[in-house]
Amino acid sequence: MPGATAVGITYDGGVVFASEKRIAYGNFLVSKTTKKTFQLTPKVGAACAGLVADMQILSLQISALAKIRKMEIKREIPPNTIAKMMSNMMYERRFFPLLTQVIVGGVVDKPIMYTLDPLGSVLPDIYLCSGIFISEETTLNPKASPFSKIS
Repeated sequence: MPGATAVGITYDGGVVFASEKRIAYGNFLVSKTTKKTFQLTPKVGAACAGLVADMQILSLQISALAKIRKMEIKREIPPNTIAKMMSNMMYERRFFPLLTQVIVGGVVDKPIMYTLDPLGSVLPDIYLCSGIFISEETTLNPKASPFSKIS
């Protein structure tokens, strides 16, 4: 999804999500303070790249479904179940897709992350990145270096 970046990393004690906060419409900057990371359950979170409005709707619906499911089974919902619920919801809308790429992850037994594309494909990994690629970013900003030293 052009103009967006979201990353997720797992470590021994949990998961970390990060995302930039800007929303752009073409060359017009709409906001610099938008929240693109979401807490879906107490132990599962998500980050998005793409249309934030689509992710906001998706996160609200998934949070509600997770609360209902938790009451039914009387235990914490694992991240793989949340990812599968999200995948099903995104695939149902494949003809009018939610234009967001999602990173979802959390900890119940062990830390795990999944990435979902707008059609609902789910891929697990220990670290993930979605959004604009470095080559596109340097095309947009010729002064940008593909790699920078962090000290």
